Amino acid sequence: MTERPILFSGPMVRALLDGSKTLTRRAIKPQPENDPRKHHPIVPYHNGQGGWNWVLAATGHGTGDPFPCPYGQPGDRLWVKHAANLFPVYFKPISGWEGIYAAGTDGVIYRMDRGDPKPLTPSPNSKGYHTVCLSRGARETHAVHRLVCESFYGPPPTPGAQVRHLDCDRANSTPANLDWGTHADNWQDRKGHGGGMGEAHHAAKLDGAAVAEIRSSALSQRDLARKFGVSQATVSDARLGKTWGEHQCGERNEKPFSLWKSPIHMPRWASRILLEITDVRVERLQDISEADAQAEGTKPIPDPCDHVRLSCADIGCSGPQPYRVGFRSLWQEINGPDSWDTDPWVWVVTFRRTP
Repeated sequence: MTERPILFSGPMVRALLDGSKTLTRRAIKPQPENDPRKHHPIVPYHNGQGGWNWVLAATGHGTGDPFPCPYGQPGDRLWVKHAANLFPVYFKPISGWEGIYAAGTDGVIYRMDRGDPKPLTPSPNSKGYHTVCLSRGARETHAVHRLVCESFYGPPPTPGAQVRHLDCDRANSTPANLDWGTHADNWQDRKGHGGGMGEAHHAAKLDGAAVAEIRSSALSQRDLARKFGVSQATVSDARLGKTWGEHQCGERNEKPFSLWKSPIHMPRWASRILLEITDVRVERLQDISEADAQAEGTKPIPDPCDHVRLSCADIGCSGPQPYRVGFRSLWQEINGPDSWDTDPWVWVVTFRRTP
């Protein structure tokens, strides 16, 4: 069994999800130069592995080089590529727990082996970090931010590396908010967000209003120290900005995680739709039946022809087949306005969705 990627548009992905799309047509590339019906008959080609692929034979006797279907054969699987905005969450397997647990792009840990992904309920530890229990017999407690960071940015770059919450919110473990860093990086982030600084400092003897008055006052340090009940050194440090100063967060060390911008670049781990091929055949594009057009997941479009005053042959309509008309419109939208009239040979791949 082989897995291959296949690209679908948003409407077709939604048709896959609601079960209305069970096959797809893809133009054969390159198209035969001559009329395949006369000079390049379509023959079954045994792949040597117990299955058959449809091919175009190079001669009338089928003795030319085989042209196997690039999408696979019955039993192979297709993982679907699509735009990033189709699902609210994507799941990346956790190293060592593949197939059981995954880290979501929402910063949540999910159980993956019991039907639909199930979010685990975190519990805060003594330091306020969220933890979850992972189990495959024995239960193991893991920090959520550590699992997410390792899943999306790889293992720690150095033995003493720490996970940084860039907004200093220990409950926010979305990949974009995490980064690998050092203890110094974490302390700089904390200072940049005011944590442990100013009034929040354990040894603070002034408040924000007092510091503002000290910095704007023309009184001497001695008078200000007497007024606020602190030493002259404390007044001097506040006035000069040695304390109560502005701090900036540290720069990122890892390239921030983001979803793919083009469906072509969608990674395998993010695919939430897997299809198993059940049949492969070859036919002309315009030979599609009304039933197959419906199985393509297209929306029916009423044909403007009334089929009474003029025959379909006279005006070139496709007859009273709304799904076929809908498929023709979709094909032209994707492949160009003249793509239907060229009537290319296409691979017809039938499939079923797998769990």
